[in-house]
Amino acid sequence: MKKIFTLMMAMTLMASTAFATTIYCKMEHSWWKDAGAAIGAYAWTGDGDGAVKNADWPGVRMTATAQADVWSVDIDLTKYEKIIFTRMNPGNDGDLYWGAKTKDQMIPTDGKNLFTITTSAVAWGDPGCDGEWSVMGDEPGPGPQPSTGEHDYYLMGNLTGAQGGDITVPTPEELFECGTLTYTFPGDPNNENRGYFFVMVCDPGSVIGVGYMLKAYSTESHATLYSQQTEQGATQKMGVPGPTVTFYLYDNGDGTLELSTVPLAGKTLVGGCGEQAIENTVVTEKAHKQIIDGHLVIIRGDKMYDATGKAL
Repeated sequence: MKKIFTLMMAMTLMASTAFATTIYCKMEHSWWKDAGAAIGAYAWTGDGDGAVKNADWPGVRMTATAQADVWSVDIDLTKYEKIIFTRMNPGNDGDLYWGAKTKDQMIPTDGKNLFTITTSAVAWGDPGCDGEWSVMGDEPGPGPQPSTGEHDYYLMGNLTGAQGGDITVPTPEELFECGTLTYTFPGDPNNENRGYFFVMVCDPGSVIGVGYMLKAYSTESHATLYSQQTEQGATQKMGVPGPTVTFYLYDNGDGTLELSTVPLAGKTLVGGCGEQAIENTVVTEKAHKQIIDGHLVIIRGDKMYDATGKAL
């Protein structure tokens, strides 16, 4: 009897997973990706009060893949027939729906699993963006992870005492070089200049990625940042006084990052740049990497450091 029960359970599990598939959505236009917006998936069957849906509007946040501008979500085809892709808040604070969506789509049953949004012009609200279905190639790998030396790290956040100084889109001015970044807040330094910061981890050349944020607001000199893909409570920022500050970004070795305004001994800077051993001084020049005689050299102003941060 036990064997029969086990066999029935196995057949039930096989039946429930046989109709599940991974659906991908690609959106490469800048107006949608502004401010690091994510893509959501709102799937449903039926209408009105009898509708069965995968989540309340605007759906579930999809997962960023290793392929630029492509996001994924698992959909049970036995439950849902239709889907809308939504422009979604990458965090959990404030409104989740960020004003744009696709038109209603029937979920394909012919093997097509990639929906590419083709509307290039800004299109808020109804009737929604157009797109087309196709077949995704080999399943992409996991989303961006820190400290592989193959990702870009950007400072993101909000500023006070500054005229429109919010950092909403990753640009070269907010890119960490060898784990360090000196940033000057815009605006009048005589006013209150304070920044509220987190970090965005992106694939090289992409301006969309995974946000790393704090679990609780902090004004300490350093704080641990958690991936929003794995930590639902990672929604807070680190408060830093201005107008000019040098940031150091470290890999903690456990999937988290450490954002600091002072050098921390014994920690590894992101980007494969080794242990931080640079003296605790105010740095005003941006760091640059260069290969000299086959060795990585970090050049900052008129000083040079090796890959471990030791002065040359």
